[in-house]
Amino acid sequence: LDSVTKVLQEDLNLSEVCAIIDEIITKYRETKPYLVADANIIANPILEKAIVKLQNGQENELNEIEKKEAEVFSIGAQTQQTATQNRFSQKYYQEEKDISDSYSL
Repeated sequence: LDSVTKVLQEDLNLSEVCAIIDEIITKYRETKPYLVADANIIANPILEKAIVKLQNGQENELNEIEKKEAEVFSIGAQTQQTATQNRFSQKYYQEEKDISDSYSL
């Protein structure tokens, strides 16, 4: 697994990471409860599935729920500037939340 952790630090997209994790699950079955697509560590499994489909060029296979989840990433629905502002706002909000959470411990 050491070599896998090194590979996962490379510039990979979510689809490639999922393929690697599938191989890990096949080889090390005891990891399955922790690494499957709907494991507790996955914050938004629907969004993750949508992103993987989009990265694999399978836009036509998105169901309505996946389309709705992935809509936030659609540049066609927003201008590039608005999308950039939204990403910045989300990052700023998360940083502020992380700082706030660290004080509440």
